[in-house]
Formats: sequence, C-alpha cells, structure tokens
Amino acid sequence: MNSFVENVFRAFLDDRIGAKPEEKVDFVRFEGEKNVGELFGLASKMLFGRIVYVRNNESQVTESLAIKQTADVDMESETIYYSMQFVNEIHFFSKLVPTISTLTNSQYESFFPKFLYSYSKAMPGCNQNVIIYENLRALDFRVATSEKMKDNLSEKDTDLRAVFPDYTHLSLMMRKLGQFHAHSIAAAKTSPNHFQLVASFQLRLHENLFRKYSNLFRVLMRKFIRLLSANPLYETKLTSIKEIVENLENSLSSVNNVNALSVVSHGDYTVPNVLFKYDKNGVPVDMKILDLGSWRLSSPALDLGHVLYIDADQEMRDRHWDDLMNDYFGGLADVLDDRDLPSRMQIMEEFRLNSWYAFLVASFFVVDRIAAAKKLPNIFEEISTHHPHVLIANIPTEELQKLFEDQDVGGKKATETVLNVIKDMVDREFI
Repeated sequence: MNSFVENVFRAFLDDRIGAKPEEKVDFVRFEGEKNVGELFGLASKMLFGRIVYVRNNESQVTESLAIKQTADVDMESETIYYSMQFVNEIHFFSKLVPTISTLTNSQYESFFPKFLYSYSKAMPGCNQNVIIYENLRALDFRVATSEKMKDNLSEKDTDLRAVFPDYTHLSLMMRKLGQFHAHSIAAAKTSPNHFQLVASFQLRLHENLFRKYSNLFRVLMRKFIRLLSANPLYETKLTSIKEIVENLENSLSSVNNVNALSVVSHGDYTVPNVLFKYDKNGVPVDMKILDLGSWRLSSPALDLGHVLYIDADQEMRDRHWDDLMNDYFGGLADVLDDRDLPSRMQIMEEFRLNSWYAFLVASFFVVDRIAAAKKLPNIFEEISTHHPHVLIANIPTEELQKLFEDQDVGGKKATETVLNVIKDMVDREFI
C-alpha cells in the first residue's frame, strides 16, 4: 500500500468521521484479505480488505472495504484514458445514481456496491485515482468462476467455462439489466430536463478508444468478414456490415445518438464486471454491477449485445435467445408501468440498428478472453512483440494487416466464436 493510498484513507476517515471538531480519527493500516487476489480490469484493479483506525484515542476499529485503483500502464496516453474512466465513474455514483434514485423514488443504488469516497487527479503523468466501496465479499458476493458454471459447455471446453457463463448466470444478468435500464427510462419520464442535465455528462470513453484504435479494429473486423465471405451461404449477405466497418468513425457516432429509447447503459456489461451471490446449491440469486467507468446514455442494444454476443456462445443463443430476451423484458416490467414499457418491436429495431457494435467488441475482447483462458498470447501481446514501444494508433494499417491476416489469435476457437457472432446477426437479419 503506497503513501498516496494511505493519504486517501486518511482523507476518507476525516470526511466520514473526523468532520466534527470533537471527533479525532487516526488511520492505522489496511489489511488485504488473505487468499483473495486483486480483481483486474483493463483500466483498474480492485483490492478487498479491512481498514483499521483509532477513533478518539480509544481502541482500534476495523471496517471492511474495497479499494479500486487505476491499473498500472506504461504509456502516458493510456494513463489519461484510465484516469478519465475514474472521472466518469465518480460522476455516475456521486451525481447520476442519487438523481435517478430521487426521480424514481427507488433504491437504484442497490444495483451497485455502496460508493463511499473517491479521489481522482486526471492529468498527464499522473496515476492518482482511487474509489472506495463497501466490500461486497464481506456480503458473500463472488466472482463467477468456472466451477460455478453448470451447463454451458462440453467437457472438452471446460477451460472456457468462465468465458461463457451458463444460463442461470445470464438469466439473472438479463433480468437485472432490464431493471437497470428501466430506472433511467422512468427517471427520464418523470423529469426529462433534470435527468438530461445530469446524464449529459458522459465522456464516451469506449467510443473514443475505438476511434483512437480504429485502424486496429477495422483490420480485425475486415479479417472476420473476409473469412465469412468464403462461405457461399453468407458471401452475398455482408454488404451492410462491410459499409459499417469502412465508415467506422461515422458508425460509432450514430450508435450513441440519443432518442426516446435511450437508457443509461453500463457500456461494458459482461460477467467480469459483475459479482454474484449464491444459494446453498450454488445457484446465483443476486448480483451487483461493477466498473461503471464506461457508462453512457445510449441505445439499450449496447448492453444487450454484450450479454448476447460477448458472454453467450452460439449454443447458448440457439437454446436460450427467447428465454434471455424474456428475462430482459421481465426486468423492464418489474419497474415500469405498461404505458412506459418499450415494446418488443421497438427494442428489436434498436438491436437491428446497433447490434453490429457487439461484433466490433467481439473482434477484440472475445478473442482476448479466449486467449487468456487458453493461455495464448492476446492481441496486444502480439502487437507488442512485433512493434515494441509503438503506439497502436501509429502503426500503419498495412503492418497490422500483415500481423493478423492469417493468424488465429486465441486459436481456432476464438476465430470460430467471432464468426458465429456475425453469422447469428445475419441469420436474425440484424445486419
């Protein structure tokens, strides 16, 4: 634990306890939980443990907490991006959550861990970002591990169980997603101007990231389209997705256009960003949503696409597409009156317009998740090996094409999985 984080703890304690003149509080130490590693995301890491402090010179007090920090990165430009994710997340919890809770007269905050304190300093060369939450592990919430996935994959693919969750996990995620989206719909109906004022602060970080690395994403997407074009059943059905890829920057702008169906989206709603609570039989019965740094006001199709095309494999879509969509609509109906409930036709039209975004995400993140599960080099590692210390945005498209054109990063399973994403979108006439 470095001195910066210790100082943040002292500020946190002063803010919560020592604000009164008669109160005195002294930070002693932070104790990380034994046998519990850090949770790592692309932009952050989270550590679970206990803060120990002394109040009014009396005995020590212990409080269970989770600390989220910016991930360690080498390049200054990435440091700024990750810092801005913290700014986004802090606004979400400090401004947007209270606003939606008030406008809907609900406990909207119950979808997430309790937000306790934050510090963020977003500037070049600075990596000082911390958010303090309640410790969900102390409340029996856990990461979905491969041992908890019961029915999703054949025995030969057991190393991918945590990549593709089983139906019980996805069903709960879809139900909660419907409820999560419904609260922002209700808030917008209650006070459109107030809601829009608070929700308009969004940094669209993923869109900016995809724009920044558009050369890479275009190369990856072209590769999968080229491979599928060799299939006679699909070669004449890929015109629209080809146009989207070739005009990627404009396509990214249109996917975030705000309309009457726009919701507060998580932006990266996948199983690694969720903690589950299980019953005595190992069935997930509750969950909390983490990592809100990529939230935005956008089409509900963005979050739906993450569950249905990033977390679900083709077998899951074939067996449970309708069940999962019913779970989502059930979640909407849990919160909204019939007069405010979007129709299935409206949601599916949103999907038709915006599902391609899930292909964009799958072309990179599904490949990387499978590569990690199979202990193979991921996309960034392949680039770093051939172009060390070079920003991806500065690598010529031709060089990236040479690198990935004939290479199955993540193995054949990763390539097959992404191709199934495009096939499914074509078969359902989304693209």
